[in-house]
Amino acid sequence: ETDLYAGYSFAISDTFSIDAGVTRYTYEGGSGDDSTEPYFGVSADVLLSPSVYVYHDFDYETTTVIGSVGYSLPIEAINASLDLSSSVGWVQNGA
Repeated sequence: ETDLYAGYSFAISDTFSIDAGVTRYTYEGGSGDDSTEPYFGVSADVLLSPSVYVYHDFDYETTTVIGSVGYSLPIEAINASLDLSSSVGWVQNGA
């Protein structure tokens, strides 16, 4: 499998940014299972860094929505951080 990605992200305010792009999934051997999936997301630069992304695969007629939160706890004594995150998703298969 080879996945090709293209996207663009930019801030719409000091707090919010949007992200949009497309992924092309290609499978070797000419299986005919290749697919294209555009996406759109919104994230906020606030406590827990919430984000929501929507993906739609036109070839498989599948829509996916993923929400996530995360927090990075700095550990200055070892010049590192402990990164915690959680996500929940929903998939609707239209086929």
